[in-house]
Amino acid sequence: MNVPRRKRRLKEIPIGKVQIMQVPDLATDGRWQTTHILGPGVDHVLQNLPLNVAISPNGCLLCSVSPGPVSPVRVTIQPTPRRTQDLQPTPIGGGKERVFSDEACALLAAIRSRKSTADIVHRLSRPSTPIYQVESILYETLTLFQGSSDTLRMNWYIDAFALLIEVYRTRAQTGKAPDAEDLSVRWKFAQELCSVAACANAFEDARDGDQVDLEAVWPLIDLSKWLMDFTEVLMKECVLLRDDDSNADGAKVLKSVPPVFLHLLHPLAFRHLMSSLVAVKRFHDYLKRLNASAENAQIAKNVLLDTVQCSGLKMKELESSLLSVAEDINKLNGSF
Repeated sequence: MNVPRRKRRLKEIPIGKVQIMQVPDLATDGRWQTTHILGPGVDHVLQNLPLNVAISPNGCLLCSVSPGPVSPVRVTIQPTPRRTQDLQPTPIGGGKERVFSDEACALLAAIRSRKSTADIVHRLSRPSTPIYQVESILYETLTLFQGSSDTLRMNWYIDAFALLIEVYRTRAQTGKAPDAEDLSVRWKFAQELCSVAACANAFEDARDGDQVDLEAVWPLIDLSKWLMDFTEVLMKECVLLRDDDSNADGAKVLKSVPPVFLHLLHPLAFRHLMSSLVAVKRFHDYLKRLNASAENAQIAKNVLLDTVQCSGLKMKELESSLLSVAEDINKLNGSF
């Protein structure tokens, strides 16, 4: 039996350069690095010379088209040159200044203006981009948000965490163990944080003074069930950690703390978890007092009451416990 050979991929070699030039003398700008234009082998240089180039919305990628007389059109995407020197210091609040990368500033500007960040995410997700560089850029982006006004910070932080999810998930899919496992843990935590925050926002949107919009009662019940299941997992991990701590060395236990504990240790995550649980308790108490005359409302009331009673969580005691440590948690470094 003849097995067809897999077509060998040609090794890409530099066939040109991308340089930033000064105006009006068109001299090479030394503040920017030079990037190479890659083509598939020496024999195909003429067929792959870029005849037209477009820049991505945030200026991070170049898309070049190389039409040949015989071969099909070849589209190439490559990163634009990066700066060789630091940017000017940027104020981040409290009179402090710090230097930030081009990508971090571009991400902040894109999220503020509601532009797509796909080109920046593509650049950060490339295997050729070192993971330490990705971490630095994402950290700088969150730091820039932290230095923004309170209104801007609260309006856009979910978009910033959605960015973390997209970048880390893409890197996890293309990476190798153990880095891929670590990246998966990161994006899953960011996704959980966004989900908990979405729960809190949904309950707030459904509030009408001291009452709740009954048209949204079933979606709110589904959110309540998800949040209580998530909280049960968190409480179970707390119990297991306490048991491990009593039977092992404390230092070793701290090194193996599950990532889910960030919801109790990070001020931002804790704040959203607290708000969501308080909202569920308020919703539960409201339905419990409600004299539901309609059949649909009575069914909804019974479903939520059964969910809370069968969950194994005592909402009143849980709220009191979280309130007792809220002040200490908010003092921890990492508030956003």
